[in-house]
Amino acid sequence: MSNPSIIRSVSCRKSKQKAVPCIIHCNFENGLKKKMERIYQPMLDYINSSRECFLIKERSKRSYNRSRNSSSSSDDSGLFNGGKPKILPLGIQLFLHESGDRNSRDIIRNYLQQPIWNIKLNVALSSRCIKSCPPNDNLESYVTNGPMMPWWAIRTIHSGKDVIRINLFVNNLDDMLHFYQVILRQQAQIKRKDFCCFTLVRYPEFDIQFSLKALSKLSPKPTPGDDFLLEFFHTGYSSLINLLPECVTPVSKKCWKIRDPEGNIILLHEKSVVIIN
Repeated sequence: MSNPSIIRSVSCRKSKQKAVPCIIHCNFENGLKKKMERIYQPMLDYINSSRECFLIKERSKRSYNRSRNSSSSSDDSGLFNGGKPKILPLGIQLFLHESGDRNSRDIIRNYLQQPIWNIKLNVALSSRCIKSCPPNDNLESYVTNGPMMPWWAIRTIHSGKDVIRINLFVNNLDDMLHFYQVILRQQAQIKRKDFCCFTLVRYPEFDIQFSLKALSKLSPKPTPGDDFLLEFFHTGYSSLINLLPECVTPVSKKCWKIRDPEGNIILLHEKSVVIIN
């Protein structure tokens, strides 16, 4: 069960940053906020350079102790499900154009090859999804710095704009696709048997996308982590809330909490976001 104090800590606060259609909230235990900001700094320098969409927060010590006490075990048994290792569903992909800021691109690419990113996940990628420069474009590696932590990937592209893609690994693509088409108020622009993608917003400098990717049966099991939340913004959520089949929890007058079909927590925020085509 999610911790109410953690939800309140991301309760749709007003921000001076430019509006974005989706924000990733990462909540770490007391004292780890600055450390995680340093670890993610090269990626955050790019992602949050003009529009803040990746926020790192620190949960209270009280919240952390309650979370630890609710755990069934202190060993690694909680990292496995049916004999398969569990992974956080959340991944962030950066598609950076070859003619763009090469220094930033090389910094991120080299950084994600350092030993701290010692857990890798290889995912098959259809070459029709995006035109990439590397010759081996049918396989992409995600990396992470620990169990049940967000995944990161970077690819160089030679056409189109830069893309920040927020990805969820899923177990049942059909159920998740139907749910997020309702939540995002649009149809997926790309649909494959194991992948779909939505364009949330187009800015002059980059696009923000949201995607769902089904892993093979032999892959680790995507398992929700309550410390990582997605917050979506749209003007029509107040009228949508009564139509949602699952229980919706009010967070504020214009913000609601709900879980998707696989248990990931999302926040729905009634707020307009200007989309530039």
